[in-house]
Amino acid sequence: MKLDSVIIGETRERKPVYGTVKANFSIFEKNISSSGLLNMVITDWNSKQIVYQQKFQGNYVWKDTWASYKGDDRALNKQQLAMTKRRESLPPPPNALFAEFTKPIYNQLVDNISYFYNNY
Repeated sequence: MKLDSVIIGETRERKPVYGTVKANFSIFEKNISSSGLLNMVITDWNSKQIVYQQKFQGNYVWKDTWASYKGDDRALNKQQLAMTKRRESLPPPPNALFAEFTKPIYNQLVDNISYFYNNY
């Protein structure tokens, strides 16, 4: 990154001195994807026949982004500078990832079971 016309100092008469500032800016991103599939089967107890079957899929992607730079921070905009203040986060534990991808599965499952038995 290079930014021209940045105040880099001032003269003895207190007039601004403009110059060019540079920085190398790097963005880092970490993604963890979790997913699952639930197969719901409703079987007639007497005949052992499958009455209804439906599969429900859930996905969740955890993302973390941060940045670093080398050079003069005046070459960065506010958003870039804010990203450099962030540090890499620890990913959520497996049980939290599981809970996140099962939320949409649970909602679909409850809706389908309710619909099936209300119309049975």
